[in-house]
Amino acid sequence: MQTLLKDIRYGMRMLLRTPGFTFVAVLSLALGIGANSTVFSLLDAIRLRSLPIPNPQQLVDIATVAEDGEPHTDFSYPLYAGLRDHSTKLSGMVAYSETNLGLAVGDQTERIRGEFVSANYFPVLGVQPAVGVAFNPEDEQIGAARGAVISYPLWNRLLGGESSVIGKSITLNGRTFSVLGVAPRGFTGLIRGLPTDVWLALPHQAEFEGNPKLLNTPTQSWLSLAGRLQPGVTMQQAQAELSALLPGFSQEAQESGKWSALLRPAAGGNDAYVSELSRPVTMLLIAVALILAIACANVASLMLSRAKVRARDIGVRLALGASRWRIIRQLLTESLMLAALGGMGGLLIAAWSSGLAGGLQTRAAGQLGIDASPNLRVLAFTSAVAVLTVLLFGVVPALSASRVDLVPLLKDSTGATARSNRRRPSLHSLLVVTQVTLSLILLVGAGLFIRSLWKLQSIDKGFAGENVVAMSLNMGLQGFDDKRGAQFYQSTLEALQSTPGIQSASLASALPVSAGGSRVSGPANTTKPAINEPYSVDMISIGPRFFETTGLPLLRGRDFGVVDTEKSEQVIIINESMARKFWPNTEALGQSFSDGHEEFRVVGIARDTKYRNLREAPRTTMYQPLTQSYRRGMTLLVKTNGAPKSIVPVVQARLRQLEPATTIFNVRTLVEHVGRSLYVEQMESTLLILFGLLALVLTAVGIYGVVAYSVAQRTREMGIRMALGAQRKDVLKLILRKGLTLIIWGGALGLVGCYWLSSLVSSQLYEINPFDPLTMTAVVGVLFLVALLASYIPARRATRVDPLVALRYE
Repeated sequence: MQTLLKDIRYGMRMLLRTPGFTFVAVLSLALGIGANSTVFSLLDAIRLRSLPIPNPQQLVDIATVAEDGEPHTDFSYPLYAGLRDHSTKLSGMVAYSETNLGLAVGDQTERIRGEFVSANYFPVLGVQPAVGVAFNPEDEQIGAARGAVISYPLWNRLLGGESSVIGKSITLNGRTFSVLGVAPRGFTGLIRGLPTDVWLALPHQAEFEGNPKLLNTPTQSWLSLAGRLQPGVTMQQAQAELSALLPGFSQEAQESGKWSALLRPAAGGNDAYVSELSRPVTMLLIAVALILAIACANVASLMLSRAKVRARDIGVRLALGASRWRIIRQLLTESLMLAALGGMGGLLIAAWSSGLAGGLQTRAAGQLGIDASPNLRVLAFTSAVAVLTVLLFGVVPALSASRVDLVPLLKDSTGATARSNRRRPSLHSLLVVTQVTLSLILLVGAGLFIRSLWKLQSIDKGFAGENVVAMSLNMGLQGFDDKRGAQFYQSTLEALQSTPGIQSASLASALPVSAGGSRVSGPANTTKPAINEPYSVDMISIGPRFFETTGLPLLRGRDFGVVDTEKSEQVIIINESMARKFWPNTEALGQSFSDGHEEFRVVGIARDTKYRNLREAPRTTMYQPLTQSYRRGMTLLVKTNGAPKSIVPVVQARLRQLEPATTIFNVRTLVEHVGRSLYVEQMESTLLILFGLLALVLTAVGIYGVVAYSVAQRTREMGIRMALGAQRKDVLKLILRKGLTLIIWGGALGLVGCYWLSSLVSSQLYEINPFDPLTMTAVVGVLFLVALLASYIPARRATRVDPLVALRYE
């Protein structure tokens, strides 16, 4: 221990003696380690963190797999009850359904997150309320008293954290609920990334939807399920049992005979909304690992150069009896101190950047609520990375520095010193080649993602959308019944049509390029006209002038109007794909379509557009008039004469004249809305560009350092050459050749590495070859120019050496 303390004190003096070296080394490591810690914190938040419940590893997510092979995560209440009551492999099974709720705060309505849950939700999860109680079995009966469990943050934010909160009333969707309890701090529900504010018992969803048969109808699937494994039971055993139980409680499973249960680990909860972030975050983790390797190569180069300066000091210590291992240990101690300082800097960067996770979005959920602040797992990861950096940048320089020829070194012979260090330029060169290789891989990856993003952004979306602002409304949050909600929407459109600055206004239950929406599907030969294959049709409720407002062309037929009422003939407008699918050889306009339950008349045909995402093939879609297919949640679309955002206050004022408590949320232009669908691609491209530029800078510094080191080593040689008649341009070419050789070797190895890269990113690119020649050429060109500039600066300095001064060098 005493020896270690001496090494630390001596190392501290040496680092303080060279503050420039220490600052550059620590900054390089802090950037590399900080980038890794930041991305790992994000990965931990969206994938690795477990729910704050007892034995979270026992929790499983429950789905079914039908004959189409796709997992289905929604269940009817009768199916849930049957599986829950007859399963012996699960100690408990819970049902839940996430939603938005309108919380009355004064004369305004605030939109909050809610979950409708089974009465056993908290006991099965092992969650004990911090204050009060949870639900009891009677709360799962139709007509049960209105009780709510609120989250810890909501309790503090709205109710001041008072223990007397139990029994107080809150108003949700226009209905009064009594607070039963408060969830413990840190528990935010089963939906990862979407913290829950209020939990209500399942029957209240039937009440909110005005559907008292919701809990008794086996054909209405609306619940997600999770279960807790019995001790000693494997997930495969529970899955086999549930698969055997399915036909007994599902008519579809009984008829097809091809249904089976699918269980997945759910220690972190339901990851449906954050799963699409796993791929880009994993990709970014690979990128920052390459950044760390480049940073370590830079610091290793600095350590090699520093070892030359300390060669005489090390030689004296060896001559006085110090063992080679003693020297190596001292140098590794200094490396460990640098890594520790870099690790602390990295943690500070990770803590500072943790707030960036609050802006993360997904196509399905919009903005997420993710806490990516560093925790013990991140601290352990950062510590492990710091130790790894010592191995990456500290070992080779330490071994090299401890291998010296004492006799010429102690004589202070210049030529001998040069001979003793003759291997070091090769180590420098190897490190720089590594930097160039990794930088090329990173820059090519960034280039490919940018080119792919450009391709996606240039896709013909099928509609114009200029000067259109969209804002979301939900009459359910106001507590409106269907009749009152329909009247409000009609009054809204009438009020806005006469507002100055507004060209047109309409409503839609789902916008183009949205992850959500409704659809009807079924087996072959169940529609009219019949088709010999299973069908699936997206359904969108819209108001009049939707096509005019969005700029989506109505190719034939008419728009919806005042003649389309609740009591008139059911009508639809279909897109081109639906027309081709159901009427391939005849005109679809005026035809009748039936999905087996309702019959509609086709009154218009609209152009195809992108419905779920920009990569998709055209989907069969039908539009229904809002008067015949009322939806509580709608998006108001307003087309303006000028800047669309400028009309938002005017629209809000008009809506509040109609209903003072109206809640407007998710305000964006239609262009912004489409851009959000590319959020993941934009995040990948932006961060990869930043990491690629950082790698390029570090590589340029590395090339500059190795060429400058070479110039310093060969100063005497340059003086002799110039004294014998060599021209400045000859010396310049000689030095530049060194840098260009490194870039050629690094570029060649980098292109080989791009073959490995192609296997990782090929499935994520859109209409771009992983070996895209334009991207490869551009990246190699940029890297070549940067390397040439980094080599030219020290080379130009070498041409200005006075031969007489050089011959007296050292």
